[in-house]
Amino acid sequence: MEHTWVHSTPYAALPPYAVVGGHDADGTPIYVGRSFHEGENLPAKVIPSKGCAYVAYGGTEHKKTHYEVLVGQGFAWVGSASGGVPPNAVRSGTTRTGEPLYVGRGHYANSLCVGKVHPSHGCLYIPFGGQEVRINTYEVLIHQPQDVWVPASASYTPPGAVIAGHDSDRTPIYAGRAMHEGEMLPAKVVPSKGTAYVCFGGYEFQKPTYEVLTGYGYSWIRSPHCIPPNAVSTGRARNGEPIYYGRGHYQGSLTPGLISSRQRCLYIPYGGLYKWVQSSAYSSIPPNAIVGGNDEDGAMIYVGRAEHEGDMLVCKVMPSKQIGYVSQRGEALPKDIFEILCGENLVWVKCYDHVIPETAVLCGRTSLEQPVYIGRGHYEGHLIIGKISSVHRALFIAYRGAERRLDSYEILIEERGATPGWQLPPPPDALELAEKCPLTPPPPPPPPVVLAKPPVARKPYPYPPDFDTSAFSLHDRPPQYTPMPMPSHSTVPYPATAAAPPPPPPPAVPAMAPPTPSILPEYKRPLAVPVPIPAKPYGMPPSYTPAAVAPPSTHHAATIVPAETYKPPMSVDPYAPSCSSYTPAVCAPAATTGYDLWMAASPGYTPPDAVYGGHDTDMAPLLVCRAYYDGSHIPGKAAPSRGCAYITHAGRELVESRYEVLIGQAKYHWVPGYDGSIAAGAVEAGRAFNGEPLYIGRAHYCGSLTPGKIQQSHRCLHIPFGGQEVRITRYEILVRSDIYHRQQAINLSY
Repeated sequence: MEHTWVHSTPYAALPPYAVVGGHDADGTPIYVGRSFHEGENLPAKVIPSKGCAYVAYGGTEHKKTHYEVLVGQGFAWVGSASGGVPPNAVRSGTTRTGEPLYVGRGHYANSLCVGKVHPSHGCLYIPFGGQEVRINTYEVLIHQPQDVWVPASASYTPPGAVIAGHDSDRTPIYAGRAMHEGEMLPAKVVPSKGTAYVCFGGYEFQKPTYEVLTGYGYSWIRSPHCIPPNAVSTGRARNGEPIYYGRGHYQGSLTPGLISSRQRCLYIPYGGLYKWVQSSAYSSIPPNAIVGGNDEDGAMIYVGRAEHEGDMLVCKVMPSKQIGYVSQRGEALPKDIFEILCGENLVWVKCYDHVIPETAVLCGRTSLEQPVYIGRGHYEGHLIIGKISSVHRALFIAYRGAERRLDSYEILIEERGATPGWQLPPPPDALELAEKCPLTPPPPPPPPVVLAKPPVARKPYPYPPDFDTSAFSLHDRPPQYTPMPMPSHSTVPYPATAAAPPPPPPPAVPAMAPPTPSILPEYKRPLAVPVPIPAKPYGMPPSYTPAAVAPPSTHHAATIVPAETYKPPMSVDPYAPSCSSYTPAVCAPAATTGYDLWMAASPGYTPPDAVYGGHDTDMAPLLVCRAYYDGSHIPGKAAPSRGCAYITHAGRELVESRYEVLIGQAKYHWVPGYDGSIAAGAVEAGRAFNGEPLYIGRAHYCGSLTPGKIQQSHRCLHIPFGGQEVRITRYEILVRSDIYHRQQAINLSY
């Protein structure tokens, strides 16, 4: 891809839209440039305050007075290391051997300096202090000319997904869009909840099918009641009004939504009339919790949900027994970690013919992307909640250790009233269109402007006809047939009626010229043959609206582009002093990896799709992490709300600001263990000083669910809590789902 490079000198002004590359040690801004040296076009750091540019070559920093400055928009910096180059990287030129050189930057001596990425050397070279400095961890300049929307799901977040904000519980939100009422609307995508949300008509709607914005170079601009240039648009409304993407702070969250230029405001989907609150068997019931029924002993049942083997299932929560139950594959499974449904205007209605209403409350989705709804039914005199399967067309409840099937049940829906909010304009009436659009020729288009295309008149919105018009095409007429004979008057007991008078002849048209004899035969009216009208296709019930399906993705995961003489990447210490102030780009990791993926995190930044490890005593989420200490990686707990991680060593709790979190929530699950036992597929996070592997576990302690390290020789789990290393003998083990289930199948076969 060709980019715009503007020639400049120390006496020329800085060109408009020059790309900023970083800053010098004294805070002076550095711009991206390039200059020739020894026959090679090298990336250069341009410092206008010093009236020159600098390139690195042969171990020395060289000063240049003639150079080119990169100008334009849509550029961004992406983290990389060891010679890696992402797609769409900006190339300054080639070496004398034909190897491409790319523009990069890195932190060194309190500066953020521009230099050249040499893939075959596996590093970045920057000119600094008269020398050519080598840096192994750096950022690469890329260019993305247009917006890329990629279909996503609850189990897959595409690489490079744009983070739009965070929920009130600090869960990351991605920028997305979804189809609703025939229009593509901005959506907030929350992978941890397995769905996306759009706002329409004053309400928040869940969308299981959506697309996520991917790429780099996006920034948020505070813009009161005006749309800046290059604003991201998800589409247009029926009246032609563009729909833009924005975000705003609300009740501790940073939520994206829809910007209406006509109404001069931002609409965000938030809260709806209900929400899911994280809880456990040892916590109190949150306010406005939804009551679902009663158990066999009269215990109150609340509506909850819990995850089991990749499926989000309805959980009947019984606080009096400090336990919850889900039903799966004929069994009733206990759960002590779950979410409780809280809200208002939720009602139970009878479900007829197993048709799911449009306003039904969605519990979640299975691993096969099938929706799960909330229902309840009477069984042996008790009212028990369970999951509604649209595939099996039944309600399944957990009762006395088994899963029961009910064919008659109620479904939980959201009762809605008339609330003002953003919505699409209604279709115009045909008579109104006829009055506003008389049969007069349209006005001529404006004269064309030099170097621009003439404006094209906007076409009216094409509303669909009432039936399939293809059945009336001239080349595909319906076949004629003989009319069905009708009974005579003698066989019909009803009195005869007079025949209808024939239609009047067509009015005569005044001739413009004297008539001439015609050579055509005399006109005869055609016989009245009834033509069958094509019937409309059978539609779905009025209370059911099928979800719109996003088009197939043409996006491919980002790959490293090696040079001709590419060497294998070297191992990089993520905590090396040379990159202590380096902040990785905000992007989602690649999916479908066959190994455990650990990504560096820091205060204020948590990589997407991080594995959820539990919660603190204040219900703040904890992530599975590891930190480098005393020559080895030690698993522990990461608290994004506190901007740090905690590990244990020698009986103490240690606080670490630099750590790594495990990526891939859908790849793992927790299984029970005790006394140092390890299940198949257990995740190894590091090793002790003697080479013994350290595994990841978690356990309940003082109202928290805290992850830590399992060391088999110690026959226990150690968790960091309250400044100490706490020993627990009964715990849960984090395992790879594919390996664990494969081993279970092998055990069953033998």
